[in-house]
Amino acid sequence: METKTIMFEKKRKKLFAGGITTQKVVFAIVFVLFMLYALSMIIPFFILVSYSFEDKIIYEINLGKPFKFPDKLVFDNYVYAFSELNYRDTNFFGMFFNSLWYTAISTLGPLMANICVGYAVSKYKFKARNLYYGVLIFCMTVPIIGTTGATLQLYSDLGLYNTGPLLHLVTHLGAGGIGFLVIYAFYKNVSWEYAEAAFIDGAGHFTVFFRIMIPMAIPAMGALALINGIAAWNIYMDVLLYNPDWPTLASGLYGLSRTLPRLGNTPAYYAALVIALIPILVIFCIFSDKIMQNFSIGGLKG
Repeated sequence: METKTIMFEKKRKKLFAGGITTQKVVFAIVFVLFMLYALSMIIPFFILVSYSFEDKIIYEINLGKPFKFPDKLVFDNYVYAFSELNYRDTNFFGMFFNSLWYTAISTLGPLMANICVGYAVSKYKFKARNLYYGVLIFCMTVPIIGTTGATLQLYSDLGLYNTGPLLHLVTHLGAGGIGFLVIYAFYKNVSWEYAEAAFIDGAGHFTVFFRIMIPMAIPAMGALALINGIAAWNIYMDVLLYNPDWPTLASGLYGLSRTLPRLGNTPAYYAALVIALIPILVIFCIFSDKIMQNFSIGGLKG
């Protein structure tokens, strides 16, 4: 009996040791793959930054040649980006301001709509519940390019086309997309015992929602706001199509990219790209870890 036990223990240790070795190999491969992916993201960024400090004449001379760091840093490119760049009669500061209000509307509008609709669909039973959920999922599967023409015509018929903040205030108050699915899944995992306890104390449905359910979802809402804010800051197609006279940094710089030969100062354009990246990078670095660390599903204790 002791001999069998010893043999079993030896085999177990051997298998365990082999498993650890295999695990290390897998981790090493995954680490290398993710490192290569990270480098593929970081290296173009550093090239962009270095080109933003290049002299415009030297840049044109070296165009098409292997990359090298500039011999002299030209900070005037950033001054030129602030003072001279404009798109559709909107200067850099105007585009920056448009990006601020567009990002705020595009982030807060869908967030509040999704928190209300996601909670109602996940916690309340009504006849159109499954139909509504199915319609939202179906809308996510329809290619955007298939509805662009109809959307443009609809905005024009409603008098919303190219109306600035009014257009986005109206069109960004709907629920749907990944934000809805996240909030829906969040509340699906929140126990209804919270609401039942509040009902016993005399609370109503609105009190439960605003004083219990929304505070519980703040970490999830913060994560969604961060993700949606980054996406809204970088998106350019919606503004170009439906609000062309109110260019944001993303849409304005995209428009300028099509006229770079006429611009005559490509490094200044790169400098503008770097400036446009800074606010969103700072926000992400400050809030991303805190939001993910504070993310929780519920608060029941056993």
